[in-house]
Amino acid sequence: MRRSRVFAAPADVPSGISTKVWLALEHGLPIATTIDGSRGLPPAAREAALHGRSPFLGPVSLEQDATHFAKAVSTTYCNASRWRHDALAALQLAKDLESRAPWTGPNGPLADLTSGPAAMACAAPPAPLDYEKQRAVASNLIGAVQGRFNSMLASAGGDCRNLMATYD
Repeated sequence: MRRSRVFAAPADVPSGISTKVWLALEHGLPIATTIDGSRGLPPAAREAALHGRSPFLGPVSLEQDATHFAKAVSTTYCNASRWRHDALAALQLAKDLESRAPWTGPNGPLADLTSGPAAMACAAPPAPLDYEKQRAVASNLIGAVQGRFNSMLASAGGDCRNLMATYD
């Protein structure tokens, strides 16, 4: 980037933040990009990109041909005073972006993520288990199952094979 005069970002996918464009601005490079390439920038900067206002070149559209793109870039690339103007505008925009209010402060765009929802009313914790009662219930259950098994076994003549044959 240090040896470049212009940064081209012909993005056509509108997702996330275009960190390449942010980095190019920090290096003082005029930007030739589409509206999708300016994603993540504040609305005024996106508007400048859409209309080809400094530090953005263009407007650049992927639907138009390479000649249109070359003309948009050449106005800055081939003119030293225009390049200097656009490069300084890129540095100024980068400085403005870096000096914005914190993202997560009470007025920042991510404030709702850090403040969280209002406290919710929670149910009282359950009473501690009465382990003696639990053991008695379990013992009764085991006893009931054993009693049922024994009565079924008795009806099968006390022979497990006969009991199993009855329930196949």
